[in-house]
Amino acid sequence: MATGPGLLKVCETFVACIIFVFVTDPVLYDRHDAPKYCMAVYCICFILSAAIILLCIGECTGCLPFPFPRFLSAYAMLAVVLYLSATIIWPIFNFDPRHGGNRDRPYSCSTESGLCSWDKRMAVALLTAINFILYLADLIYSTSLVFVNA
Repeated sequence: MATGPGLLKVCETFVACIIFVFVTDPVLYDRHDAPKYCMAVYCICFILSAAIILLCIGECTGCLPFPFPRFLSAYAMLAVVLYLSATIIWPIFNFDPRHGGNRDRPYSCSTESGLCSWDKRMAVALLTAINFILYLADLIYSTSLVFVNA
């Protein structure tokens, strides 16, 4: 886990945990099916990344019926595609007025204590973009390890 891809996996999982904190209170993904898709992306990638971390910590990567580095590259590619779609879809369905969103921060957010719903939606959009970049770096790093070492 002290390698580049290992640290990236830990960061990706941590960012997903922060996304879950912002998304669940109040529930920000129940208005349309597209934000539900984004939530599915966050859940799928979080579960797979956590499983990879546990496999590495438990030193069980050799027990798999396929080469672990190639699995990491394939998973990173899947995660990049999923997070790219979520990076595009989440802002469209949360900030575009045609889909019931607010482009500008509502005035009521200034009077509330803490973060309002719009602030949380913006935080999720930014964290989604950050996780996309982390997964892209992970893809580049893990793919270079597979093809350079092959």
